[in-house]
Amino acid sequence: MYIAYQDRDKLIYQASKYSSKYPPAIDKGAWPKLCSELNLMFDENVTAIIWSKRLARTRAHSLKKLVSDHAWMYKDRIEGTIYKSPMQTEGKALVLQEQILDTIERLSNKVPFNKSFLKSKTEDEYVFVTSDFHFDGNQDMFKSLDLAYQHIVAKQKQHNFKRIKLIELGDVVEGSHLRPSQLIAIKTLLIPQIVEVTKAYTEFVEKLTETMYVDFYCVTSSNHTQTRAFGTKRNELVEDDAMIVFAEMLKAFLSKNKNFEITSGKDFVLDVTPNHKMFVAHGHLLNGFKSGYVQELAMSRNITFDYSLFGHFHHYREITLYARPEHNMKVFYAPSMNTKHSSYEADRNLNSKAGILFMVFNKDRGHRYCEELFV
Repeated sequence: MYIAYQDRDKLIYQASKYSSKYPPAIDKGAWPKLCSELNLMFDENVTAIIWSKRLARTRAHSLKKLVSDHAWMYKDRIEGTIYKSPMQTEGKALVLQEQILDTIERLSNKVPFNKSFLKSKTEDEYVFVTSDFHFDGNQDMFKSLDLAYQHIVAKQKQHNFKRIKLIELGDVVEGSHLRPSQLIAIKTLLIPQIVEVTKAYTEFVEKLTETMYVDFYCVTSSNHTQTRAFGTKRNELVEDDAMIVFAEMLKAFLSKNKNFEITSGKDFVLDVTPNHKMFVAHGHLLNGFKSGYVQELAMSRNITFDYSLFGHFHHYREITLYARPEHNMKVFYAPSMNTKHSSYEADRNLNSKAGILFMVFNKDRGHRYCEELFV
């Protein structure tokens, strides 16, 4: 049977993308569909593993022989006859060959999980911020994070980015160590809360990394996640925090993901663009906003930054501190991901609709705009 030269090269290229198990070019959800269609084509009933091993052979004659051996079994659905002549067999084999390639391409249009987006560079930087979910065992965090995922994917289609910064500002759980009355409202305690949230967040990040590279930044010090061991008071032992467990578990779960990198700390300064820096912390140590706080912070630590980002207050705000030659120095507050409003928020008129924060920065002009994406 004759195979055109360009078809042979295409076969080799397609076949070379497969491993002995699930092929990296097709996710686990799409691969069984390919197996089903190949079984239908060849009138067989074998598993996906068998088909992946067959297609893993990178020599064209393997697939050529596979098609040739089974071509006689194919019935002409229009006339109801069986292909028997050499010419009919060869023609049908070439058609089957094309069908296989078309099927592989159609089911492979999803971006390979192992493909790296690390080299993606743009003039703009895209930042998404999650904060203050306060999971207590009663909410559906998978649903909330799925809404966040849909928002991020929609923004990707709008801006065509391949890399994002994802920042978690802390208080992912309600905790159980703030006050005795807290035990009445919560369904699970601190550690089970952290376990459930980490599972949901892992699934969230895994889905994102199918189409983009995620630089993940995690704040590991917040007030609701403090363990407050041995009768310590609020903010007295900030190093003993369940957010550290959250960050380390996430790092372990996603250690083999090529499109994920994690940076964590109780607070940190990150390069939001190559030319601009942003100080990031949960915000529970602010004791209310002070206009000179960030300046005092910069002086006391001998650090410089252009922007500051905090959670904790459960509502979005953008405050311009003063102008610099190229841009304004600003402070940002991120919204909470939980619509449950506490008495603290109600008393201070701080409650706002739950959501995540979307921020766009330009490498030359700095901060461009922010947008609340409601969940």
